[in-house]
Order: sequence, then C-alpha cells, then structure tokens
Amino acid sequence: MANTVRHGSCLCKRVKYEVTGDPWAFFVCHCGNCKKMTGSAFMANSLFKPEQYKITEGEDLITQYRDTTTNSGKPKILSFCSKCGSPIRITNEAQLVMVAPTGTYDDEIPWDPTNEFYLDRKRKWIHEITTREDGCVIESI
Repeated sequence: MANTVRHGSCLCKRVKYEVTGDPWAFFVCHCGNCKKMTGSAFMANSLFKPEQYKITEGEDLITQYRDTTTNSGKPKILSFCSKCGSPIRITNEAQLVMVAPTGTYDDEIPWDPTNEFYLDRKRKWIHEITTREDGCVIESI
C-alpha cells in the first residue's frame, strides 16, 4: 500500500480530512440509503482502516446521524458537515472501517471501482462498471 496522502472536504470547505494510502475496497452502491444520503442515483465509496482516515479541520462542525434502517440491521453512523450538509464519512458503531464518499475528494483519485452492489436497485439508465462482484461488503462489517 502506498503512503500517499489524499485530501477531501465538504462543500463549504470547513470540514477537511485526509486518507493515507489506498483504500482496501472501492465500490459503487445502489442501495436506497446511499441514494438518499447523496441525493443521487448511487454512491461511490472508498473504504479505509480507521488509522488511514483523519479529520484535519472542522471536527466540531460534524453532525452525526445513526442510521438504523440498513439492510443488515447493523446501524451505520453517517457524518455530515453541519453547515453545508455534505457527507464526510460513514462508519459502523465499532468504527472498524471508515468510508470516504468518493465525491468529497479534493483531487482526482487513481482508483476505479471494483465492486457494484444492490444491482436490483440500480437505475436502468446506469451502465455496468467493467469489473464487479455481486455482494455487499459494507453491510457485512
């Protein structure tokens, strides 16, 4: 794993984070919760170990929502900027994984999604990604 540091932020730039190295998973999710969270047709997520993800500015501006409506029944903690509403991270209650919403990176990222989940909920006008495995990594965490 490379030790490259990449930066991300919310829309208003008051909350900033950095990730070190590459994610251990990068996928596109078509579940209803991801669609609602982003206001889009899907969400692209990169998963990191907790030690790879760090809030660098604006920790006091983060608002959390405990989502208990997950498909697995395991709650997820969704963190948002309280000023602009941008999602900043998703984690489970044990904080064993940090999910960085891919749209929040400040720079281009070199990764392509390797998995695509909840294909039965995918909008018909969205084409398949080239490489995918059917499953649900985030719900099993």
